[in-house]
This record gives sequence, structure tokens and C-alpha cells, in this order.
Amino acid sequence: MFFGPMRTVYETLPSSGDRMQEIHRLEGLAYLEAPWVYPVKEDSLLLFREVLSMIRAGNGAFLDLGCGCGLNGLAAAAEGWEVLMVDREPRALSLARSNLALNGLMAEVCISDLLEGVNSRWAGRIDLAAFNPPYLETSGGLSEREGLPLSGRPTPIGLVKRSLHELAPFLKGGGEAIILAAREWDPGTLPSGTGLELRGWKELEDRSSGERFNAVIYSRPRSSL
Repeated sequence: MFFGPMRTVYETLPSSGDRMQEIHRLEGLAYLEAPWVYPVKEDSLLLFREVLSMIRAGNGAFLDLGCGCGLNGLAAAAEGWEVLMVDREPRALSLARSNLALNGLMAEVCISDLLEGVNSRWAGRIDLAAFNPPYLETSGGLSEREGLPLSGRPTPIGLVKRSLHELAPFLKGGGEAIILAAREWDPGTLPSGTGLELRGWKELEDRSSGERFNAVIYSRPRSSL
């Protein structure tokens, strides 16, 4: 399915101080960015394109894990999905709330280290989850993005494995999780012991930067009962 070229338009919005805030527009969505939150870059856009096609093909409950500015959650909310946005960084959640308000959209926003702090009422209810994990490491082994360290994290691949373990009970039977993964990772080994199944993956490349990833989809099997 083809949705046409992705365009970003820039405007300015008065802030509470003297500095003006840029409004970015993408596929009919408006969003702000902030220097302390990972920006919408090539990897973000690659995942966004895949998420957009999936949410336009269905409906239900959507989880934007590690939501940052909330772009994927905004897209799902705009398409009528029930949305849960999760991030461990309070300033990211504040930005996500601002972006929801900017678009006149609603979602539940939750501070949590992955899913350990998410209300149990979401267990077994998620139809689609999306996660763009950090994929770089510092010399000390901690994950980082754009120089923003994620203290106390395992290696990026360890973080993805942990996220799949925590995602499994939140997905409904037949629910799916799409994760942007480094090309050198073996997608088949990541869900070991989670109860999730590898549904498939798609090779993605940003033509301008040459960055290459896999969009990997895992699913929770439907109950046989």
C-alpha cells in the first residue's frame, strides 16, 4: 500500500518564553520536538511508515512504547485507535501530552520503565504495539541516542529481549508488536521464552542516509480454546 511522499512542514508557535517553537507537520499530524527528547529522525520515520500502514488497516488498542514525542501514538489516535503512550522520561511524556493537545487527540499517558508500571487493566488488550529501541552503545555498554544516555540499561539487544518478555502479557491473542531492529540482530532468537512468535520482518533503508534496519513483527498466538 502506498501513501505518497512523506512531507514535513515547519511553522512557529509562541512559547512561554522568548524563543519560538517549531511545529512539524507529517501526514496531517502536527508535533513539537524538544532538545531533551530523541528527535524524529530517519529511523523514526522508517518505523512510522510501517506503523501507519498497519493502523490504517485495522483498529483496536495501540501501545506506543518508548513514545518520545508520541508520533506513532498520534497517528493511531487520529485513526480512531485507543492509545496508550509509555515512556520512562517525564519530559518525553510532557511533550507527548503537548502533541496530543496540539492535534485535539486523546490517549492515556503512563510513566514506566518499559511496562513494569503500566496498569494491569491493559493486560491482554493490546492489538498492536510499536517500539523503536535505542540501538547504539557507549563504550561502557549503556544504550544511548543522540548523546542522551539511558542509565542502567542493558545492551540494546538485551533491552529488546526484555521488552518482548514484558510485552507478551499485554498483547491480546493475535496481537502484534512491531520493533525496529538493527540489521545484524537475529530476529528469530529475540523472543525466546516469551511465548511470542516471529511473524516476519521487512528490510528497510533510508535512501538519504543509507541507514538500514529490519522492521520485525512478533505476535501472540491465539488461544486454542
